[in-house]
Amino acid sequence: MNKQKGKSSVLCLSFKYSLPYSDSLMLLMGQRQTAPDSSDWAMLYFMQRRNDTDSTMPPPSTINMERQRRSKMTQMFTQLRTTVPGVLPQATREVIINKTIGYIKELEKKKERLEELKESMKGAEGSKHECGNSRKCSVTVTVSANVAFFGIQSLPRPGLTTLILKVFCNYQADILAANVSVNNGKFILAITTLLQNDHHGKAVVQNIKRDIMSL
Repeated sequence: MNKQKGKSSVLCLSFKYSLPYSDSLMLLMGQRQTAPDSSDWAMLYFMQRRNDTDSTMPPPSTINMERQRRSKMTQMFTQLRTTVPGVLPQATREVIINKTIGYIKELEKKKERLEELKESMKGAEGSKHECGNSRKCSVTVTVSANVAFFGIQSLPRPGLTTLILKVFCNYQADILAANVSVNNGKFILAITTLLQNDHHGKAVVQNIKRDIMSL
């Protein structure tokens, strides 16, 4: 009688293992032949999390696109780090972005000043004088706050740029920007200088202009 009971139990257990388990909890209960305990629920939780992770994994194409995007961003920040002045090699991306924005604003201001200087040079009809050695030239000066814009036009000759810059050095004028070009046989020099915040600033501008005219 006991042997028959043992055989029937083995048959039932074998039959239970042969059934397809569609549910993880049913599988655990089938193996243990008891009600699920805390360890069963923990096992079920981790199995479900693993299945969810596998199902939400992005396709390989998306992963490659993300890698390319990150690589491109890294290259862009590297270029900004080496291009924008004042950015240290250990600077974070936030610092690089802030420095870049400030540098762009500074360039925009310089562009506006040069455009104002260009317009003032066009309108200076009666400011032409004779420079030394009978060479025609014109000097136009525009002052805005403590910044002066010098527009100089002359016939090109060797060493003229050096002589003009020496005039600014003699008066200890800080040169913020300088642009030299030759157009239609004319030498054009645009210089932006920083003046001292005192009553001598305008006098210095006139002295610089006078010395340039005498070159």
